[in-house]
Amino acid sequence: EDLDPPVLVQGSRLLTPDTSLELRRLLPSRYRVVDEWRRLHSTDVDGVSFTAFLSNVEWHAPTILLIQDERRRVFGAYCSAPWECHPSFFGTGESFVFALEPEFRAYRWSRRNDHFMLARKGEGIAVGPC
Repeated sequence: EDLDPPVLVQGSRLLTPDTSLELRRLLPSRYRVVDEWRRLHSTDVDGVSFTAFLSNVEWHAPTILLIQDERRRVFGAYCSAPWECHPSFFGTGESFVFALEPEFRAYRWSRRNDHFMLARKGEGIAVGPC
């Protein structure tokens, strides 16, 4: 399949055209055709508050979560379901986690459990199909 990198409408300091193209290739086919990706939340702009994060991403799906740690490694998750506070895990097996830096790797659902996405007030978020 011949794809171009998606247009990152607000730009990104974590995604390059190459890494965004690698991610795009892993998306379910119905989402690979989306040419523009929009940033919903940025800790640089919106802060680190869980409430701010949730208010910006709530009910949006699918989403790509990107994180850069203190060692400048970039990793994240493709989250298939709309974000919402929920007492238990939610989402689908289309979700996956990935590392962009130091090298690109994707980790898909192993079918051992259904722990895809979690958002709990006072606790934060968790992602990671196992």
